[in-house]
Amino acid sequence: LGMADSTVLYPSLPQGSSDYRVYDKNYFRICSDVWPVTTCKTIPTFHPYPECTCVFGAWWDHLSDRYPISESGRCERIKTDNREKLEMKKIRNIDIDFIKVIACIGVVLLHTTMPGFKETRIWNYSSYLYYLGTYSIPLFFMVNGYLLLGKSEIKYSYILEKVKWILITVCSWNLIIWLLKRDFTANPVKKIAASLIQKGYFFQFWFFGSLILIYLCLPILKKILHSKRSYLYILSLLVVIGLIFELVNFLLQMPVQTYVIQTFRLWTWFFYYILGGLVAQFEIDNLKYIFKGWMKVVSMLLLLISPMILFFMAKTIYHNLFAEYFYDILLVKVISLGLFLTLLTLTIDSNKYKIIYFLSVQTMGVFIIHTYVMQIWQKFIGFNIVGAYLFFPIFTLIISFIIIMILMKIPYINRIVKL
Repeated sequence: LGMADSTVLYPSLPQGSSDYRVYDKNYFRICSDVWPVTTCKTIPTFHPYPECTCVFGAWWDHLSDRYPISESGRCERIKTDNREKLEMKKIRNIDIDFIKVIACIGVVLLHTTMPGFKETRIWNYSSYLYYLGTYSIPLFFMVNGYLLLGKSEIKYSYILEKVKWILITVCSWNLIIWLLKRDFTANPVKKIAASLIQKGYFFQFWFFGSLILIYLCLPILKKILHSKRSYLYILSLLVVIGLIFELVNFLLQMPVQTYVIQTFRLWTWFFYYILGGLVAQFEIDNLKYIFKGWMKVVSMLLLLISPMILFFMAKTIYHNLFAEYFYDILLVKVISLGLFLTLLTLTIDSNKYKIIYFLSVQTMGVFIIHTYVMQIWQKFIGFNIVGAYLFFPIFTLIISFIIIMILMKIPYINRIVKL
């Protein structure tokens, strides 16, 4: 068969057949089942190549009568209504799912560990975990850049659809909180807009605000980034801009980024986004060959040591403890790339696929609600008990995942807990 895409749902054998064969390296299986398959989202039309004519007769005769043969020699997909079943059949990059889970945990660490050292400004496990979470935001931008800039073409119709769902999600959650708080004296439209610039009910929605701005530039950016060389040129320019900020921060002994809301620090977010896009230009097997084992070891050592370096810089140079001001530092950029490549090139046991995917689809929901789960702890438990600062992030993570797991089973609500 002129067919090399193992992600397509293949038709089964005619009724009564019992053939069960595996063909070539694509592990394309033709299984015993009732003909025809009516629940598939896609029904392929098969096109025989000259060298692939030895198809067992009963199945091919039934197929050729039912589906037309194209002259193009390609397999075309005809869409039907069952969208969800195909999604479960598609081959996912489980390493990307794993990176999302790690990034989600890092965001929760960023928001839950600060109380453990903010007042005392001393080095402890809370400060270590806090600065370890620094890399979560770069990872989120890099994952997004990897997925979108890895596409062969980006159209505005596609981008506007993604922006629409971001805005639906942002508006829905703001309105939910507005109603629950009975904050009827406040203008809900202003609350929605405020959340996109790090204010309002969801300060973390600045990420969505930045993402929208980046999305709107993607169709043009994709045309500019037509080769690996063009990626390197733009990334080099953005690195230079970051180094200038580093130098100014060092001279002034304070982060000048404080004057720019996170949403609009686009020189930083574009860097990580395009960096993820550059990685997507390489085949995974090539990356595994290029990114040697010793590079992974060095990346992990730098990752584990870096919280001490960042804490020292925060106290002695920046005089500001917030990790958001370190994203322009060259060290953070190098470690973010090393961490991303290390996770992307992992060989993950297939037994772990299901749990990683299960957690991955909940990460955006956890990102959305975890700040309100934090408030539950602060209101009913507090920090007066032994080990409170250690259990705070654990509690927030577990409860957030449980809540999102429940919400994802509710029709309509499940659409605003994932993007």
